[in-house]
Amino acid sequence: MFLQEDEAAVIVAGQLYLFNHDKDVACPSVQAIYNPGDVLGISEISNNWTRRQHDWIMARNDCDIFVCSR
Repeated sequence: MFLQEDEAAVIVAGQLYLFNHDKDVACPSVQAIYNPGDVLGISEISNNWTRRQHDWIMARNDCDIFVCSR
């Protein structure tokens, strides 16, 4: 999942994983695990984690996510 610059997301159900490959492109590492109620895409809350160039967010199972305009 990649959010647009003007979007934010709230996890309603499920888990999302934030991966980063800054240190090793071949072996990305999990930087964070997000759970229901967590907000993504707002730098003041996530310390820019969901906005860095080498970050991406994915779900291993089905999730419900509410995406809205910031």
